[in-house]
Amino acid sequence: MATYTVKKGDNLWNIAKKQLGSGSKWKDIYNANKGVIGSNPNLIYAGQKFTIPGASGSSGSSSSSKPAEKAQPSTPKDIVGQIPKQENPYEKQLQQFLAARPEWKATSEDEMLRQAQQYAALQIDPQLQALQRSLGEATQYAQGQKGEIEAAYSGVPAQIDRMLAQAREYGTEDAVARGVGRSGVVDYNIEEMSAPIMEQGAQIEAEKAAKLTSIADALALAQKQAQQQQMQLEEQRGLTESERLGDLRQLGHSMQAEDWERAWNAAQNLASMSNQQYQFEQQAALNWAPYFMTSEQFRQQVPIDWAQVIGKVPTSIPKF
Repeated sequence: MATYTVKKGDNLWNIAKKQLGSGSKWKDIYNANKGVIGSNPNLIYAGQKFTIPGASGSSGSSSSSKPAEKAQPSTPKDIVGQIPKQENPYEKQLQQFLAARPEWKATSEDEMLRQAQQYAALQIDPQLQALQRSLGEATQYAQGQKGEIEAAYSGVPAQIDRMLAQAREYGTEDAVARGVGRSGVVDYNIEEMSAPIMEQGAQIEAEKAAKLTSIADALALAQKQAQQQQMQLEEQRGLTESERLGDLRQLGHSMQAEDWERAWNAAQNLASMSNQQYQFEQQAALNWAPYFMTSEQFRQQVPIDWAQVIGKVPTSIPKF
């Protein structure tokens, strides 16, 4: 059993005619080398090594077998085999496009999360800063009011002390003047004069305390409201990040689908041109048919399947 190395321009008909004496025996070569050739017997390539069944001699690109009588092709497929193979430019472009087409690169999950956090920060941080400024101003205002109250009431204790001293002096002088300067009477006189002064002092202290308490309560309420608003803003930050991340993911899916659709349309256009080139070659073969054969009716279709050349082609655009 001999072997044969395919040369440029070879086809199974010519190889069978050279090695086995008749081109009609090409199926014997194809069946013996189907694992090398594949499903399309019209697609063979230079450099492939075939086993030649029924032939004798050493391996090489030729055989010592004596060529048999020249046979005429009997089918359109055989006619196609007689036409020199030419490279299909559109098929090559399609292969190069599918191999090297630049694709849209999706953003990583970490990068999308960073962008979502940055977007939320642009929305929330200014509000937090305004809230902190407002709380600082409220605190400063409260401290100013407290200082004013402390200053307004700062002289009251000394004034009360002076008034009490005067009451003791007047009470003593009054008792002596009336001739009742005994200690018990003097003390009674002083107590009677001091009582209204002590009462007025207590009222003033209560008034001061009430004002300071009102300021402290207002500041505490402002701080509580600010804390609640801060919690609400932080919750809003989380919602904003989540919504923005969802938008970025959806945008990525849309971009990926759009990129895939553009690639699919381009591949379809190239595939269509490639198929038209094969159909042109097929039609050319049929036009040459009267010169090769006169009695056989054209009942066979020349198989053309560009997908066998470039691989499996998607039939639909993926849904996102």
